[in-house]
Parts: sequence; structure tokens; C-alpha cells
Amino acid sequence: MTTPAEAAVADLIAERDRVRSLRREAFAVVRAYLEQERQFTGQITALIAGELGIPKRDVVLGHHECPTSPTRQCVYNDADDSYWDDCVYCHQPSERK
Repeated sequence: MTTPAEAAVADLIAERDRVRSLRREAFAVVRAYLEQERQFTGQITALIAGELGIPKRDVVLGHHECPTSPTRQCVYNDADDSYWDDCVYCHQPSERK
């Protein structure tokens, strides 16, 4: 016969195992999302590099809104603008946005 304390411990262990399972599932979803984001970034970077005629390694995708960029975000040429303050599409410095 189990005591109330033993039953409570067993319930807590079962709950811990359920939470661990949920955490594994959540991490799997995050990993899948990050992989999709990595693939998208690689593809869009390659397209922009081809459009601009610069090496893919020099394309930097920014975070500021840009109405003239195909990504709708500023894009920088790292070889010519290592401070990333002159978008190749709108030519606005990031500190003005």
C-alpha cells in the first residue's frame, strides 16, 4: 500500500516526465523553424546578390523597413558599407529610421 506522500511523489514524477516530453517537442519545433529560416535567408541572399552583382557573402539583410527593397527590409553591401548604414535600395542610414 502506498502512502499519500508516495502517491504525490509518483504524480510529480509523471508530471515532470510530461513536461520534459513537451520541452522536447517544443525544441523540435524551434529547430525546424530555424532550419526553414536559414534556408530562406540563404535563398533570398543568393537572389539579391545576383541582382546586385555582388558576392553572396557581402549581402547583409537588415531589420529596418525599406519600401524599395524586394524583402521590404534594408539590405547592405558589407564590402562597401561595413557599418551597415547605407541601404543599397533606399540609401537611408539605419540611425535615421
